[in-house]
Amino acid sequence: MKKDNTTLILKVKDSLSEDASRAIARIDTEDMESLGMEVGEIIEVEGKRRTVAKVMPCYAEDRGKNIIRLDGISRENSWIGLDEKVKIHKISYKLANKITLSPLTVSSLLKKNKNTKHSGSFIEGLPVIAGDRVRATLFGLKSCDFKVEDTIPDGVVLVGPATLIRIESKETEESGALKVSYKDIGGLRTQIQRIREMIELPLKYPHVFKRLRIDIPKGVFLYGPPGTGKTLLAEAIANESGINFISIKGPELISPGAGESEREVREVFKKAKQTAPTILFLDEIDSLVPRRGSSSTDSHEGMISQFLIEMDRVEELKGVVVLGATNRLDLVEPALLRSGRFDFLLEFPVPDEDTRLEIFNIHTKNKPLAGDVDLRELAKKTGGKVGSDIEFICQKASILAIREYKLMQMAEDPLRDKTTKVFALPSARVSNRVNADKELSISKRHFEEAMKLVMVKDINN
Repeated sequence: MKKDNTTLILKVKDSLSEDASRAIARIDTEDMESLGMEVGEIIEVEGKRRTVAKVMPCYAEDRGKNIIRLDGISRENSWIGLDEKVKIHKISYKLANKITLSPLTVSSLLKKNKNTKHSGSFIEGLPVIAGDRVRATLFGLKSCDFKVEDTIPDGVVLVGPATLIRIESKETEESGALKVSYKDIGGLRTQIQRIREMIELPLKYPHVFKRLRIDIPKGVFLYGPPGTGKTLLAEAIANESGINFISIKGPELISPGAGESEREVREVFKKAKQTAPTILFLDEIDSLVPRRGSSSTDSHEGMISQFLIEMDRVEELKGVVVLGATNRLDLVEPALLRSGRFDFLLEFPVPDEDTRLEIFNIHTKNKPLAGDVDLRELAKKTGGKVGSDIEFICQKASILAIREYKLMQMAEDPLRDKTTKVFALPSARVSNRVNADKELSISKRHFEEAMKLVMVKDINN
């Protein structure tokens, strides 16, 4: 890999949502000039690991700040965190003839076809090197993460429309759910900033807080309606910070036997101490520490007392911060929320229109939207809906579009795939004259039908 002699050191900041998963690095135009670079050329980003990105000019407000904006995947590829520094160089590249990927996200779509070949269209334009993680939206439906196992030629390559991509499914230790970054969360900028200030930074840089004689918070309590992003933000903290993370749902610690629940609580805190620095995330904490008197069993009262004792000992654990979350703050034992246990309460409200628009943008990114889809209009029509509702709408609209597309293909060729059961939208009119080659796209009608389904879901709940 040939490098230019000029090297810059810049502080890492998060990308905007429109740059997520695109391997884009935004830097000052003056920095681009000093590197002798044009828009769209490739740089090597060197953190604890090397990766590559496509350079683009920064936004006006970032000029003169000596920063580089990278999304969560690029930061993971370079093994670097927010506000840390990276070296960047101009680097040469070649067009990729072939790339071999292995899925890191478990997907039923990929399980059916263990070894498949695709054109480069779904990651076209990405610069990659072997070992990088990339994210792609398959079939306009679901985002999947992949690891770049091999490239032809070797070194830095740029994926083009003619690049042959081979997907080889295999089980690895990295396989699992899609990794969440801060950029996958719509809105919640204030909550993300506070969480980073109160949890991530103190655990990553304890010497700074010690020097300034600032006490590290024992705990932060997240509360708000279901689906507003509490658990999602906790997952993002785990992925972004690189700090050990233990996630427990409250009901998992409740046992029927005498003294068993208390023992489970002690073991969780003991494990957190052994793996420090650690974030201990307790979801649905209202089931674990309900308001006294709301439970009729002595064992539950004993578990509440044990939990309060462990929270009082958190300061002795050194390097452990407890993150609690509940949908119902009124059901939680008030003694848990006093200063010295959970020091900060952080509210997660129902999203406003601008936040809903941002969430729609996140969940429709890389999806083939028809020209009649107006995301601002959808945001206006979904007042009172939370992030999980909007995710449901986008996923359901995608599924309805695929069903209709499949029905059109079958109408064109009645002998094709008779074993597949296909359902059309009530408002869809498909004739035998339909063009089966029509591009798959998600239209306004699909979103409207999906919104009706989410209304029904709300009524049933």
